[in-house]
Amino acid sequence: MRAWTIQKAFTEILQPLLDNGQLVAVALQGGDDILAGVAQDSDWHWGFGYTTPANPERYAYHFELQKPALATVKAGFEQLSIQAQDLITAVVWADAGLKEDAVLFTQTAERQGLQAVLANGRRELITIGQPEVAIA
Repeated sequence: MRAWTIQKAFTEILQPLLDNGQLVAVALQGGDDILAGVAQDSDWHWGFGYTTPANPERYAYHFELQKPALATVKAGFEQLSIQAQDLITAVVWADAGLKEDAVLFTQTAERQGLQAVLANGRRELITIGQPEVAIA
């Protein structure tokens, strides 16, 4: 429900302001879900740093977003962040991906062209696709 509300507010209220030049950049965040947008003629990028459950004191990776959405799901010491063009798609994949075996999910994500970062319980970071992410 949170992702749907963020997506709806962004699409109906904020995207028109980006489209007509009243805003240069905007980001909505609800929990660990983010929807960022940038005006068509701008080179602005949003940067979002993330910690992992295994090491909450230090940023483990950093996403650079211009258009897409980012959803993050955590369970125990595992965490999965998915980039997508809309927040609902990102949330669905993140929820499903964290419940699936990491190897199977990585294979599925690569076939689907997803961009993701998986922090597994062994404190390893696995990147999937070509996410605009820097690992600290």
